Amino acid sequence: MQSCLYLLLLSSLAISTNLIAFEQKSKKNSDAPKQFSVGVNGNAMLRFENDTFTVRNHRQRLRFIGRIGLTAKYGDFKFVSRLSTGLKNKQNVPAITISKFNTQPQPDSDIFVELLFMQYQTKPLTITIGKLPWAFANQTDTFWDRQLHPQGVHLKYQFSPDEQARVAWLKPLDGATDTVGTLLIAQYASTIPFAKGKLILAPWWVDYQGGIAQFAKRDTQYDHQSIRLSGAYVTGQWRYGVDAGYALDTPELIVGNKQNQSLAIQVNYGRLKQQGDYQTHLRLFRTERFGVISEFAQNATAGFATAYIKGFDTRVRYKISPSVWVGARYSQLDTITGTAERSHRFRIETAATF
Repeated sequence: MQSCLYLLLLSSLAISTNLIAFEQKSKKNSDAPKQFSVGVNGNAMLRFENDTFTVRNHRQRLRFIGRIGLTAKYGDFKFVSRLSTGLKNKQNVPAITISKFNTQPQPDSDIFVELLFMQYQTKPLTITIGKLPWAFANQTDTFWDRQLHPQGVHLKYQFSPDEQARVAWLKPLDGATDTVGTLLIAQYASTIPFAKGKLILAPWWVDYQGGIAQFAKRDTQYDHQSIRLSGAYVTGQWRYGVDAGYALDTPELIVGNKQNQSLAIQVNYGRLKQQGDYQTHLRLFRTERFGVISEFAQNATAGFATAYIKGFDTRVRYKISPSVWVGARYSQLDTITGTAERSHRFRIETAATF
């Protein structure tokens, strides 16, 4: 399957031409001039990782993540492109290894186009097309690893400040140039005042039509339809979130056990906004094999596939300057069935933005 990136970009140009014509017609009497601006932004992270396993070889290494991007704005249009370090054929791994402290394979060190999209935004409607960031209201990355940027179209309609709907047609990546399957998602999110805080409810529906992949091989061949619920209660510095999913048509590979549920609960405290702030979270999760598409689910907590696992993840970050924070993270995972595996992942990291 060839990449649809170029087709999407050509489509975006056609859409942008029509939208510009419509905007000029509807605002021909407006004297407000359009402004063009360009900005450069990026971030860098240095991270020490210590991974231990019951089955696999242990890993101790120093890793680096670097990104640099360009954002151009003209009226209601925004154009974004960004380069990243990492593995071009496994783009949910943005880190490159710069030093190893024990014997282990040396992964590739690539630089690839991580984001490339156009966005048109009015007060009620936002249309994004290209290689996009993930933009749904899930509380954790249990269903989708936010390091992965699929190709496609995303629409958001803002009914009010507290209500919005999102619809997306996406082609998940298979390596650097191809895609695998088609992902259709619809979500409605509502914010409701509750007690001394606010309650966020976001039910969504997912339809994935699978395909055979060269690189993204973990369960991407299976179709996947699921209903999901993401929600949170926010009060002061606290945020209590949950992501739950139930797959509707899981393959009958194991008699009497559909393995079709996923659940993650996460508690956050603090906001990393200014110098001296700190932020921490604790996440508990249990993901059955067909409760998610394991190739696209988060992998920041383990060194093996995120299919039929349970465990916890905790993290703390402290902002030492307006653009720099330091932190630590610890995760433990266990497989639920099959080969008994356990993973411990400890990290010390620092990051800067510009």
